[in-house]
Amino acid sequence: MNTFIEKKYINNFFSYIVLFIPIALITGPFLTNLTISLTSLYTLALLIFSKKVTKYLFYKINIILFLFWFYIIIRSVFSTNPSLSLESSLFYGRFILFSIGVAYIIEHNKNFVKLFGYCLGFCLFVVTVDGYIQYFTGFNSFGWKQIDPERVSGFFGEELIMGSYLSRLLPLVFFFIFFIDNKKRKNLLIFLGLIILILIDVLIFVTGERIAFALLTLSTVMIILLVPNFRYLRAFAFLLSIIIIFFIASSNNIIKTRMVDFTIEQIGLDEKNTSGLKAFSINHQHHYVSALKMFKDEPIFGKGPKMFRELCHLPDYYSTLACATHPHHNYIQLLAETGLIGTIPIVLIFFLISYLLLKQFFSIYFNKNQFLDSKIVILLIALFITLWPLIPSGNVFNSWLNAIYYLPYGFYLFYQRDKFL
Repeated sequence: MNTFIEKKYINNFFSYIVLFIPIALITGPFLTNLTISLTSLYTLALLIFSKKVTKYLFYKINIILFLFWFYIIIRSVFSTNPSLSLESSLFYGRFILFSIGVAYIIEHNKNFVKLFGYCLGFCLFVVTVDGYIQYFTGFNSFGWKQIDPERVSGFFGEELIMGSYLSRLLPLVFFFIFFIDNKKRKNLLIFLGLIILILIDVLIFVTGERIAFALLTLSTVMIILLVPNFRYLRAFAFLLSIIIIFFIASSNNIIKTRMVDFTIEQIGLDEKNTSGLKAFSINHQHHYVSALKMFKDEPIFGKGPKMFRELCHLPDYYSTLACATHPHHNYIQLLAETGLIGTIPIVLIFFLISYLLLKQFFSIYFNKNQFLDSKIVILLIALFITLWPLIPSGNVFNSWLNAIYYLPYGFYLFYQRDKFL
């Protein structure tokens, strides 16, 4: 007999909560946090009153993530500013519980995946249309003025993260196409999807978010190489996008300056540079050097979550460009704030995901078959670009980013729950 928390109407209620995630992410951190927190509380109640959800606790990645959570709490307690550090670590586990909640909802609501796919697709479409309105008119559909002539932000206002939103969620669109049963409807959506793909590719470029465009390119290459179902569609769409981007960069000097010239200058590849190559920019380089000095001081345990912003002002770590809320690189931040003990679990997860994707690559090109189902590969690609170490990143503990990070993981937990990870 089902307990109260397992009742169908309770599951349906929290299904709608999770369906709201793509919209919440557009509005900002408050509703995103609220949605994540409610779902994690639901999961916690299920863990207490139901045996059906406990199986998710013992998957390999979840064990690693829970150990990571436990460790960063302990490290925060023993940091130089426990109250500040615990702000990042104490409730980090809500993201893990959120993923488990998503897996449970999928398991007990057969229509959830399709509904989420339509909701996500609608949100990406609306954000894209709004972005182009602002790009061409200077104002978005709400009348919000473009803040920076080099950047398009649309609904995100002063938060210049439209490109991040689109590039990180775009791989999931391919995942949801697999769940459309009607062949005519699927063909229509694929045709419309081709057009929207091109629009999103180009819009990410004109947002001026270079990291978002790098993530888009990385996920595109991986889909072309590892997902035969969408190889030609994605390659054709991206080729057309690059052609359009070339013409935009040629005719719009503001965008070209930021996306091309400024990038070359920051890295140190311009002819005027006499100081050598930089790690993405002089600012990034100073952040990294400061963070690595902290790691060198405490290589095993680190300084504690959220401590970079506190300690970068000290003489041992300070330079005029060193201080920020975080060092803008996932692994360097983990090394500085959590040491080797906190970094190794995340590196291990990255290598596990990389191993599966490599197995898929060798199976396709040497064994002429697929090691993994294509929809599982897409979810792994969404996770892979999150953990990719060769580009700058946001704050490891940022709630908005973690909501996007852990969303595809919830789907992965259900669809690949008995194998590999």
